[in-house]
Amino acid sequence: MDHVVVIDNQEIPLDAETAASDHEIRQALRWCYPEIANATINRRTEGEREIITVIKRAGTKGSVASEINAKAELSTAEIMRRALEEVCAELRRAPEEVNPAVHLAHELQMRIATGDVTLGELTLMREEMQLAIELGETEESRVDQARARLVSAPAQASCFVPIGF
Repeated sequence: MDHVVVIDNQEIPLDAETAASDHEIRQALRWCYPEIANATINRRTEGEREIITVIKRAGTKGSVASEINAKAELSTAEIMRRALEEVCAELRRAPEEVNPAVHLAHELQMRIATGDVTLGELTLMREEMQLAIELGETEESRVDQARARLVSAPAQASCFVPIGF
């Protein structure tokens, strides 16, 4: 028997072992379809094919509000207030920093603009520049990873209407 998963109107063939359980399907497809974590999975047979349909459902975004609600039965407004407090506290604790490569580039531009640096001095700063580039690339990678996690986070319903809607 052939096994086919239908998600976003795309048919994806699966082997029998992966198609055997909803859990296996979720594990196999979550890397390219993160929304499958909250999806409903329906199965039907058409001749020699098992059609496995994935129906997306809205889930929660982030975990702060759900963790707070798990601790105690609270009103929605209280849950949101506490969640906002926790998010703000995390942001306040985060270190404030400028990408080292950007900082060094700005410093060098200022020194070049004022004529305060020679080619010989720039040559001697090669190791400092290389270190700033490496640290800057590491920082850029961290930002890209954080952005990817935010973009892939599933949606969360809110009790507040955004301004302008």
